[in-house]
Amino acid sequence: MNMDNYTEEQPRPVTPLAFKRISQVDYISQQRNDTQSLDKVSYKQSNGSDRSGHRPSVSLRPSLRYLKTIYENKPLWQVYRKIYKESRTVANANFIIHKDKDFEFAKISQRKRTLVFDMDETLLRATLSPELLPDGYDFTINFCRTGLDIVGYVKLRPYLKEMLLALKPHFELILFTAGHKKYTQAILKEFQKDFTYFDHVLTRNYCSVNPLNENQIKDLKLLTAKRSLKEILLIDNKPENFLLQYENGVPISDFMGDSTDTQLLELTKYLLLFRTESDVRHRIL
Repeated sequence: MNMDNYTEEQPRPVTPLAFKRISQVDYISQQRNDTQSLDKVSYKQSNGSDRSGHRPSVSLRPSLRYLKTIYENKPLWQVYRKIYKESRTVANANFIIHKDKDFEFAKISQRKRTLVFDMDETLLRATLSPELLPDGYDFTINFCRTGLDIVGYVKLRPYLKEMLLALKPHFELILFTAGHKKYTQAILKEFQKDFTYFDHVLTRNYCSVNPLNENQIKDLKLLTAKRSLKEILLIDNKPENFLLQYENGVPISDFMGDSTDTQLLELTKYLLLFRTESDVRHRIL
């Protein structure tokens, strides 16, 4: 959950080498080899070997290192595969009403590719109960909901600001959350007080509804004003949000407040591989 009062933000050490830029030569060789290697990583048998009997390389390329973290997270991978199957039935059967492009969110950035980030449990964790954040919180927020003043405690995922700063020179950045508008505004007021990371922000009222379970999901067609789906990636901890555009979805594990979480380090290197892709869907998972 989520909330506008100032509290101290805990500084976090930055590891410069973690965001070392990937050279063009490395990028080309990774692109050529990822397809063959990916199959071995994703179908490891219980003895640690892949279907052909070989063990995956210990030194994996940036894209494979990130994907390996997804495949080894068995609950996430199982949900991701389930959503893949549903995306071939529910979405194509038009049970979910697709959104039309909205020119309110037309592209203004000069960057060719667009990264769309979910917020809660992808980039941060917010809660009404600070005891649910044993490693502490970075700031508090206040907002009003149904006439009630609410205080929330927010923990940023480690390396969040570093990741966004590394990606912003290469991508248009958009926040698309199922959180309510006032709640989201309260978080961004604190988080972006020194620097604006996101070119556009979409909140709950722009989500679609899955009629099978009433869950909020995200339709990227809403963002196709001056953009193409081949240029857009959605990073979300809930694979259900990929239901309408499965090929554009990049899963990530839930963030529940762990200060030792390093998922964004690998995600940054992985996303940088897309900066020159003509169609991002060709190399995704």
